[in-house]
This record gives sequence, structure tokens and C-alpha cells, in this order.
Amino acid sequence: MSFFILACLFSWLIALPLGLLARDGIGSDLFALHYLTAYGPALAVCVVLSVEGDFGSALAALRDRFTRPFSRYWAIVGAGLPVLLFAGAALLQWITSGLWPDLRLIGQVGFLPPLAPISAILLWLVTFGLGEELGWRGFALPRLLQRTGPIRASLILGGCWALWHIPYFLYQPSYRAMGWPGLPVLGVSFVATALVFTWLLLGARGNLTPAVLFHAGFDVVTGSAVGEGLVAAVMSAAVWIGALALLIWWSVRPQDTPGGIA
Repeated sequence: MSFFILACLFSWLIALPLGLLARDGIGSDLFALHYLTAYGPALAVCVVLSVEGDFGSALAALRDRFTRPFSRYWAIVGAGLPVLLFAGAALLQWITSGLWPDLRLIGQVGFLPPLAPISAILLWLVTFGLGEELGWRGFALPRLLQRTGPIRASLILGGCWALWHIPYFLYQPSYRAMGWPGLPVLGVSFVATALVFTWLLLGARGNLTPAVLFHAGFDVVTGSAVGEGLVAAVMSAAVWIGALALLIWWSVRPQDTPGGIA
């Protein structure tokens, strides 16, 4: 609970003032600070681990999430899944409209001038990829898995993860377009995605690399202009289907349900 409160505190200290600027209709370069909200969960982990031990131990624990041995197959899965989902969504868009997504639009991200596509990819990797995953899957999920199974752990963490995003409804264009009635649907989406992240973390035996790659890769599309319209919707729907498959599999075959990780 202390981790979740701190994660919200650190991120919302930036997000809520941005929401006030948006409410007053003030256009400002300060909205670029949105990307710093991603580091709230990582900062929360550093504080909690430092209180439990010392700062050096906290850094060692975070480093362990990337250095523990795991099959490189899972890194390929984490990086490749967003690519496959995007390819499928792009094909469906071409079938229905005759148009392929323009990959140059990857560089058109919110609150920043146009970037080179590779720069945009690095942006998502070092902000929401690393910043969020160090907290949600690098700290909170392993502790939940020590107390309960992957389904319940994902449901709890997915709900907390969705709540953390609430201030984005105040200023982030895609969230504002949904409006507050979209919050329940968004909550279900985060729970579904949390199930996929749990599968990745368990498959990689606690190594965080696949989760970071998947998060960044998914945001590269859904967080940029290339994902507008059908593409982002199809990718999200595919994640829902994958999450449902995991939910069914872990429910009907408990003997195949992975255990917790340290």
C-alpha cells in the first residue's frame, strides 16, 4: 500500500498541475513534463526499499531485475509481440480502408515536437517502459505473487495501475476524448494488460527485460499518431483476447499455473 500511495504521489505532483493548466485552457511547453510522471513508480520503489534497508540495497535489488538469468526467448517475445500486433492491425486497416499506417507518424507523440522514429522509440523505452515497469512489475507484482496466484495478483495490480492513470483524464488528449465514462473500460483494459505482463514476468523468471520491451513497444504505437483509429483499437482488442486465454488457462489448469517469484 505504501508503494502505491507513493507512486501516485510522485506522479500526481506533476500530473495534477498539468490538469489545472488544461482546465484553464493554457497552452504551455510544460505539458512535456507529462513524460516525467512515468517515474513515479520507480521513485516509490527506491523510497520503500531504502526504508526497508538502505539505498545501496535498493539499487542492487532493482539491478537484479535485469541481471537475473532468463531465457532470451522471452526478450524476443516481449519485443516481438507489439511488432506482431501492429503488423496484424496494419494489415486489417489496409484490408478495410486500402491504407497502410505511415511509420513516420511514430515520431509524432503528445506534447513534443516531431521526433525521428528511433528517438520516439527510445523516449518510450526510458520513460514509461523503465519508469513504470520498475515499480509495477519490478516490485509490486513479485510481492503480490508471494502472497497469491497470478490471476488475483494481476487483478489487484491492474486495478491499482488503472487508478494511477486517473489524472491523465484531466489533460491527456486520448483520455479526455474518452471522458470519465471511459474509466471502467480503461480499467478492464489495464487488468487485461496486467495479465499479459504477469505472464511475461513469470516466463522470464522475474527478469524485467521482456516487460519493459513490451510496454515500450506497445506505447510506441498507441501513444503516437501511427496508432490513431483502427490500429490502436485492434492491438488493444488482441491484448484482451490474450488476457482472456491466460485467465482461462490458469483457471482450468491450476497444475500449470506458475508459482511466485522472489
